[in-house]
Amino acid sequence: MELSLSNFDPRISQTLSRAGSILVRYPGRSFSSVLGSSLRQSVSNSFQKDNMTTEFMLQGHISSSVKRCLSSNYDTLLVAQDSTYYNLSGHKKMEGLCTLQGKILGSVQHNVLAMSPTGCPLGLLYQHNWTRGGEGSSLYACESDKWTSGLQSVNQHLGNCGKQVVLIQDRESDILSFMASPRCKNIDLLLRVY
Repeated sequence: MELSLSNFDPRISQTLSRAGSILVRYPGRSFSSVLGSSLRQSVSNSFQKDNMTTEFMLQGHISSSVKRCLSSNYDTLLVAQDSTYYNLSGHKKMEGLCTLQGKILGSVQHNVLAMSPTGCPLGLLYQHNWTRGGEGSSLYACESDKWTSGLQSVNQHLGNCGKQVVLIQDRESDILSFMASPRCKNIDLLLRVY
């Protein structure tokens, strides 16, 4: 993931840059074992600042994703959107979780991923994290608004880009308000209905 360090305080930028350069050398190893206690704690403290929202941290990545989409050799881009549910029930001391199903507690994340027609990822165009009735849930009047927010992001980043864009989502998106939402002429919707 690209993280635009120019938006950060210089001290935080330096810490994150150092941690990033170490982490990429040891893929598959745990964050803590690679960074050690002191650097891990510095990175953790940096990400706990009030301005460290998902949107803020993803700015650089989304900008790079759009550049990759625009410079790709393909006339058509595929963009998939869907939600991921994180089961955090095993983390007994964690606060602010929502009920996902039955007694399962966790959080929800909605992602919009751009890809080439061959399925090669070009990057995220949108991501939102929330817990039902809690942190981050105020963005949506109802949870199904996540589909429209994803479409708005695709309109913003790839609308009128000179390429055909096919926005793909599953049957949960079969909502009239989503299908009737304004979209740029180069953006088509593909919904799984069965």
